[in-house]
Amino acid sequence: MKKIKNIFNSSLALFLSLPVFVFGANGGNPLSTLKGNIDTEIDNTFKTVMGIMNTVSVTIAVAWFILCLILWKFAPERGKEHLKTLLTVGVIIGLVYGVTTAYM
Repeated sequence: MKKIKNIFNSSLALFLSLPVFVFGANGGNPLSTLKGNIDTEIDNTFKTVMGIMNTVSVTIAVAWFILCLILWKFAPERGKEHLKTLLTVGVIIGLVYGVTTAYM
């Protein structure tokens, strides 16, 4: 019974130390390799999120532009009343698009 327990403890210790061998396989520092992998994954995730935000901002901008043209066609006096709001929203959408494009 003691021999089985000893084999179990040894194999458990080997299993728990496997990540050290995996990250240290190329002869470098395992922590620097892990840090490099984590930085790469964070960078890829950030670029993916920025790409999604860019797509959403372009979609909202096109829908907003079409809606404004439709409203302006059927009610020009209301379009003139809300011109400041239309320009402000256009500038905000443009800023979001520019920032997300810069970080993609």
